[in-house]
Amino acid sequence: MYWIHGKTQAIKSETKGIYKTKIIEENNIVRSHHKAITILEENCYAYGAGLQGRFGTVERILESRTKLPIPVEPILGFYFFPTTSKRNSDCIWLSYYHILRVGEMRNKSYICLRDNTVLHVKTSLNQLDKQIKRTSQVIAYYHYLFLNWFR
Repeated sequence: MYWIHGKTQAIKSETKGIYKTKIIEENNIVRSHHKAITILEENCYAYGAGLQGRFGTVERILESRTKLPIPVEPILGFYFFPTTSKRNSDCIWLSYYHILRVGEMRNKSYICLRDNTVLHVKTSLNQLDKQIKRTSQVIAYYHYLFLNWFR
């Protein structure tokens, strides 16, 4: 199983070959036989919460049930959000704090990561911006929670 850490930038489904997932780390690529959602689920458990519990909390924060970000490990800042529906084979799970910028060129959206890796995504720039803002809301919620918890 792959363990998410501070250099994990994106988790992307693979549809060809023997691997099911491509994990993009800073200056490195790792492939896994596990599905992206399985990797996220196992990491949530490893960091002390179930995936469904994380989704339930985020549903309440955002008042939505679709394309939900996942606070895999909020204390360490491991927040991932999907570019599309998690069931879509084009879905890429992005680590919020690894995004340098997003943009559009020739009607195609792209994401530039912290190590200057560029990912082209099949999502509109508007949708990417919305996902980043939704993840920001979740981060703000956990930040507020932790500030009050440690007082």
